[in-house]
Amino acid sequence: MPPRPVKQLQILEALHAALARHGRLPELAELARRFEISYPTLREHLRALEAKGKLRVEGRGPGRSPRVTLLGRVAGVPLFGEIAAGVPVGSYPEP
Repeated sequence: MPPRPVKQLQILEALHAALARHGRLPELAELARRFEISYPTLREHLRALEAKGKLRVEGRGPGRSPRVTLLGRVAGVPLFGEIAAGVPVGSYPEP
């Protein structure tokens, strides 16, 4: 079995890859099966990653899976050029 920091890095990379590929994070039970670890062990790894500031885990109540939010990487659409602010400029056909 790999040491804990290696496993945590693998879990973090899997979360980032799933987000990039599917636009959402995988279910935690699915992630635990993928890494062949128990759900409580996965939660320990997630708590350790949270303590390192790599992600945030928010409980959602009994019987519900926690919400995981990745931190540190910015995802989005790069903007090129300028975005006009103020009164919209109309487009008029030339006579």
